[in-house]
Amino acid sequence: MRFYIRAEYAQFHEAAGGVYRQYEVVRLTRDRPTGLVVSQEQIIENKAQLVHDGHMINAPIFDAQPQAEAGNGTLAQAMA
Repeated sequence: MRFYIRAEYAQFHEAAGGVYRQYEVVRLTRDRPTGLVVSQEQIIENKAQLVHDGHMINAPIFDAQPQAEAGNGTLAQAMA
């Protein structure tokens, strides 16, 4: 098995006078001989304020933070 860590479902939004990046950190487990993904697990959902100028971001910056349905969903569900 081989493990990979990556950020998914990244989104930028404005709040409290700053720009924030919100995303999920996931761990993929791949079968070494075939390269197929055998499992995917969300490790954490992260929200961090940017310390650099928001004008440097090429992605859209939304006015509101994404909200997961029923208050317990993932960021991926909120963005679907």
